[in-house]
Amino acid sequence: MTTPLARRQLERWDDVRIFLAAVRAGSFTAAARVLGTDQSTISRRLAALEREIGASLFERTRRGPVPTELALRLRDDAERV
Repeated sequence: MTTPLARRQLERWDDVRIFLAAVRAGSFTAAARVLGTDQSTISRRLAALEREIGASLFERTRRGPVPTELALRLRDDAERV
C-alpha cells in the first residue's frame, strides 16, 4: 500500500518526471541524459523527494539504483500523471 504522503508528493510534475526517468532508465546517469541534466541533479532531487515522503525509493548499490517496493508501487501512479 502506498502512503498518502508519497502519492501527494508525486503530484508535482518535476518530481514525477525525474522519478519516472530514473525508474525507466535504470540509472541516475541515464535518467540525466534523457532529461538533459546532470546525474548529481537527479540524485539530489530524488534524495529530497525521499526525505519529504520519509521513505526510500531506490536502494543505492554498486551496480546502480534499484527501485524499492514502494517505488514500484508508485510507478503506476506516476505513469498515470
